[in-house]
Amino acid sequence: MKGINSLENSINLIKTNDNEKNRGIMRKMVKSILNSDNRLYKEYLYDIYFNSIKNNNITIVNILIDSEIDVDAFDEYGNTGLHYAIYYNRVNIVMILLQNDIIYISYKYSLYNL
Repeated sequence: MKGINSLENSINLIKTNDNEKNRGIMRKMVKSILNSDNRLYKEYLYDIYFNSIKNNNITIVNILIDSEIDVDAFDEYGNTGLHYAIYYNRVNIVMILLQNDIIYISYKYSLYNL
């Protein structure tokens, strides 16, 4: 749980003091988690991704994208970050996802409504 607490502290730091140093710290933590075999940490990271979209936290979403999070990952219902952004009317995040050419768009529907 040490890694999760560190990640939460990093997010809180960015919320209170957004600067490049704190963003760099979070990027390193995210990349470390993505390169690890710890499934629990990775699941938590994707929860942060989806919640950041729901809460319109563009800074955190950008850091996660810059850290090469899989933006096409889906939750337990089959919803991707793009589903969340559209459902919660997060137009800026939709634009970020679509402008980066990093998202796979298909005609599949999510399994359940958000």
